[in-house]
Amino acid sequence: MCYRISYQLFENVAVSIVREPPMPYSVRITSTTPACFIFLLDQSGSMSKVPPNGTGKTLAEGVADAVNRVLRNICLKSVSANRNLKDRFYVGMVRYGQDAGPALAGPLVGKPLVGVSELNAHPLRMVETVDQVKAPTGQLVERRIKWPVWVDPVADGKTPMCAALRLAEGMARMFVNEYPDCYPPIVLNITDGIPNDGDPRPYAKRLCQVASSDGETLLFNLHISAESTGTIQYPAVEDEAWDKFARLLFRMSSPLPETMLAFARQLLLPVTAGSRGFGYNADLSGVVQFLDIGTQTQVGPKP
Repeated sequence: MCYRISYQLFENVAVSIVREPPMPYSVRITSTTPACFIFLLDQSGSMSKVPPNGTGKTLAEGVADAVNRVLRNICLKSVSANRNLKDRFYVGMVRYGQDAGPALAGPLVGKPLVGVSELNAHPLRMVETVDQVKAPTGQLVERRIKWPVWVDPVADGKTPMCAALRLAEGMARMFVNEYPDCYPPIVLNITDGIPNDGDPRPYAKRLCQVASSDGETLLFNLHISAESTGTIQYPAVEDEAWDKFARLLFRMSSPLPETMLAFARQLLLPVTAGSRGFGYNADLSGVVQFLDIGTQTQVGPKP
C-alpha cells in the first residue's frame, strides 16, 4: 500500500497521511483472492482447415492442444508448498460453432466455472506421448509422458461470437459477485472467422465493464489463420492497412497490464506501453505463447 504525505502550514505544522488507491491488476492471487480465466473457443466449420506449418493438424486440433497445455500449467501454478492443489484459479470454457455453450465436458459438464482442484481431478482422459529429453550424459533419450486432456477439437457450424461473449459476461459476473476483491477475470477469445450473429463490440464492452475492486475484466482476442501471411502481435495503435475484422478485434481488446507487459518483454516480444492483448493471423505456434502471456498473473505466497 502506498501513502502520500501532505503538509498544511498554520501556527503549527499539521501532517496528514492520505492513503493512495492501489494500482489496478496488482492484487496477489491467493485462495481468498483468486483469478478466473474464461476461454472462448471458435469451433466453427472453418476450424477444420490445415495450416501450412508441417504438423498436419487442423486449426481446431492445434487450439485444443494449446488450451490443454495452458490448463495444465494453470494447475501446476496452484500447487502449494505441501503439494496440495489450492483453488487460486478458476476456469470457464465456452465453445461456439453450431451454437454457443459451456465447453467443459465429462464430470464437469454443465458447470460454468470450476476451481483448479476439481479441474485437475477430472480430465476427459490422459494421453501418452514420447518426447526426447537430454540425459545427464548429454545424449537424447526418449521419455514417455502422460498429459491430461480437457478439450477435444471440434469444427462444425457458424461463428456465433456475440452469444459466446454474453455467456462469458455471465460467468465473469458470477465470479466477481463471489470474490469482489479478486484479480479481474481474464477472457481469451480464439477465433478464425467473422461473427455471424451481429456486431460483437457492444457485448465485449459490457463484458469488460464487469469489475472487481482490482480492475475491469480483461478481454484478449487472437485471430488464427491457415494462411501464411504476416502476423500482428500486441499492437498499441490501429493500422489503417488492416482489414475490417482485424480492426474490430483490436478495438475489442484490452491493454496488457504491466505484469503481462513485463513477461512479454522477457520473451523479447514487440510490446510497448498501451499494447493490447490482440493478435492477428497468428499461426498455431503463436497460440500457446499468446495464452501464456494472457494467463500471466501475480501469484501470492504458497501456504
